[in-house]
Amino acid sequence: IPSKRAEFVTKRMNRAARKEEETVTSWQNVLRACYEGETMEELERRIPRITIDTRGQPAVIGIDYADVRDFASAGTLTKTDDGEWIWRQHTWICADSPFFRINQNFRCKMQDKKNFNDFEIVPGPVIDVNQIVDWCIERMSEYNVKKIAMDTYRYTLFKQAFEARGLTIEDRKNPHGIV
Repeated sequence: IPSKRAEFVTKRMNRAARKEEETVTSWQNVLRACYEGETMEELERRIPRITIDTRGQPAVIGIDYADVRDFASAGTLTKTDDGEWIWRQHTWICADSPFFRINQNFRCKMQDKKNFNDFEIVPGPVIDVNQIVDWCIERMSEYNVKKIAMDTYRYTLFKQAFEARGLTIEDRKNPHGIV
């Protein structure tokens, strides 16, 4: 889909591919969120930025489930005492996706790398929402989760899975639900 190209290249391939007049921040700021350094030369060294451990802090979990046959991501958003926002994410990649091919070479190269432990390759043709819900439940034991937020695209599937685990759903009757 041509209209999604810039988003794909930026999010999935870690490359700047956008029209400058449509951006909300510079590519340098995007890199600064992940890597140590101020100048582009320093950032290009790709030395991972160390962030403090925010477990136990108030958090919001966000879920993005594009298609059951490609990627899904979820993460926790916390704020440090000095005002820095920390996002820790996890991504599920569908091994048998019809949209792309994950070869054995990728699995071998990336699976055991220390800096690439925020994803898992899910066997089969779809990503089961229960894996994502279980991940959220695990985060709830590590963080003080105030809310779990997501768009409405796969909401019905998630609603059933969260309710099955005893989590309350926010709606008109229950404005204080956690999901």
